[in-house]
Amino acid sequence: MTTTSADANDRAKRALVLSVLIGPLGWGVFFLVGYLIAEAACQTRILHNSVAGLNLVVVVVLGLALLALLVTGGGAIWNYRRWRERAWNGIRGDRKTEDLATFFALVSMALNVLFALAIVLTALGMLFLEPCQWT
Repeated sequence: MTTTSADANDRAKRALVLSVLIGPLGWGVFFLVGYLIAEAACQTRILHNSVAGLNLVVVVVLGLALLALLVTGGGAIWNYRRWRERAWNGIRGDRKTEDLATFFALVSMALNVLFALAIVLTALGMLFLEPCQWT
């Protein structure tokens, strides 16, 4: 089965939209799962040991924050490269389409950086507060 140019354009356009959502989805998943882990650990009394002077809940949530930062940072780097190229692979055509791809890459990069900052600030709050007092 061969791919047509329309299929390539559809895939590239889906990549444009998904690249905008990487940062917000990364932060949202981190925020929800982090607080769900904290709530479950406090209600069931699991993960109440300490590692390197930190509560185990905090260590797990900070590991989750690192994973979310890697995803969001990877998205920002990927979009930075697309922005620098000024054209996305698979999207070729008129000037309007190329400008739209450049705009999406720039906006996606900025959003990923913004949500990476939100992940860091949320993780700092989780680091300095007592785990079972968050909820």
